[in-house]
Amino acid sequence: MRQDGYGMGTGRARGTMRWLVLGASVLVIGGCATPQAVERASAKADAALAHSTTIEGQVAAERQARQALAADLDARLKTMSADQTRLARRLAATDARLSADEARYKRRFASLEARAAQPSPATGPVAVSEPAEADFMATLVKRARNAAAHPYQPPKAVSTVLTGMDYPAYERLRFKGAVPGWPDAALLHPSFYPAGYLFHHAVKIHLLEGDKPVALEFPVGDFNFDTAVAKQIAGPVPLAGFSLYYPFNQGAGVNEFLSFLGASYFRALGKGQAWGLSARGLAVDTAVPHHAEEFPYFRDFWIVPPRPGANKLEFYALLSSPSFAGAYRFVVQPGTQTVVDVDMTLFVRKSVKRLGIAPLTSMYLQGRDGGPRFDPLVRAAHDSDGLSIETADGRWLWMPLRNPKRLAVDEMSFDGIKGFGLMQRARRYADYQAWGMEYQKRPSAWVTPTGGDWGKGRVVLVELPTRTQTNDNITAFWEPADRPKPGEELKFSYRIAWQGDQQTLPPLGHVVSTRSGHAADGDETYVINFRGGDLDDLPAWVHLEPVVSVDGDAKLIRSWTAKNEATGDWRLEFTIKQKGNAASRVRAHLAYGKRALTETWDAKLPLD
Repeated sequence: MRQDGYGMGTGRARGTMRWLVLGASVLVIGGCATPQAVERASAKADAALAHSTTIEGQVAAERQARQALAADLDARLKTMSADQTRLARRLAATDARLSADEARYKRRFASLEARAAQPSPATGPVAVSEPAEADFMATLVKRARNAAAHPYQPPKAVSTVLTGMDYPAYERLRFKGAVPGWPDAALLHPSFYPAGYLFHHAVKIHLLEGDKPVALEFPVGDFNFDTAVAKQIAGPVPLAGFSLYYPFNQGAGVNEFLSFLGASYFRALGKGQAWGLSARGLAVDTAVPHHAEEFPYFRDFWIVPPRPGANKLEFYALLSSPSFAGAYRFVVQPGTQTVVDVDMTLFVRKSVKRLGIAPLTSMYLQGRDGGPRFDPLVRAAHDSDGLSIETADGRWLWMPLRNPKRLAVDEMSFDGIKGFGLMQRARRYADYQAWGMEYQKRPSAWVTPTGGDWGKGRVVLVELPTRTQTNDNITAFWEPADRPKPGEELKFSYRIAWQGDQQTLPPLGHVVSTRSGHAADGDETYVINFRGGDLDDLPAWVHLEPVVSVDGDAKLIRSWTAKNEATGDWRLEFTIKQKGNAASRVRAHLAYGKRALTETWDAKLPLD
């Protein structure tokens, strides 16, 4: 039964009201109830009742609308509460994960420090049986130390018959010989590059079986030289480097995955990847004003034949240059992510302006989201699209690459570093629209220090202008804070992971694209898209704070952020006004409260 006074006894009340109205109308006439008066009174009564019914319906409809609104508001409040609870749990989980990582690294460094400080046993040295290859590394270190104590001797160039070959002729050359002493059942197989074309200096390559190095020499018939060239080569063919093959797919033959060719350059591939950026054994005086860069060479290699069925290969190299002599040990393991472990001991011949450890070399011509267009037939052309850095204190930085108008050198100082890499994050063909180039398959290279902290230093990024895809114009490396002194011995160990679709990313949100535009008044607007980490599960109504800092001759005009419902990415947009011609450093990330939810986008602006 309704309690609002509008519905009790509805039928009886309407009848009573009608006769009351009718009687009142009749009385108004003064007691003379004519048929016309009664009819008029009845019509008025009907109109009054109809009006009453209309009001009653409106009141009921309004009540239903209010009840629905209250229910909807209640549901929204419950949803908001649940979303906030989930967000709080995710942020707490992120805190716990970062705390666990920090604790793990602290335990690791404490263990290393304790091991280094531990005194030798009082009972005297204990004989430990080590493989002959470990003794060989010690022998190689002695050779490098002795070489550094003597003046540098440049290598002799090979015959002009070989150096006179053009690229097509050199590219057609293939090794077709057998390697004496290589196991028939080995999964890994070597091939060899002859000297020639741009590779003017020969290297010596040996097999290392136990402690007995055996020099590899191949007759001209082991390569498919043109007949005219072959007739002019006397004796064994001088070698310039080697490559390694591995069966990534069972029953589908072998794939080339590692190549050492030219100076101290090498590069690697994981399963399903295409050739892209390179690494180097050492970088010396790179991008030093008014000073020529020095290119050290690997002069000798010693390869340890693998055991049957093994998927790892160990080899050694001796490096030489006017400023350094070095002993290197490499261990490579092909796979979805091919890894190359490097142990190096350097001896300084003379002072240098800049020493680059674990240098990476890449190419950036044009990006998919703006900037100069040098090849109008493709959307983008690059081997890497950014430099990623993880510092010792857990910060993550992303620096978008560019093709600058002039040489650009960026030096970022840190107390320590956990890793850095030149990355190819764009992994779709649509990102490039470059048929046959397979930029989307080119690897990222992530460098991780191993065997101890590298201490204070700088990550150096060098960007050179280029107008073609064939020029490597990007270099990144670690530079120790202290310049090496003549006679000094330096040791570094690190791992390079050659990664494809599964690559090293921060546990936070990461940058997926950078775009920029210029207004007529000189303002510059930048749009950065983030994805990953806790961002992927945040609803669009959550407010994230755009954190943008500007150092230099520029001013921040505005900034805002929002979720792009079409892609799921979070968009950060900001506008700055340059006050002069000097570059400005801008850092930007997204935060919830005071908690960073993304890596920091870090760049010198303007990007072009």
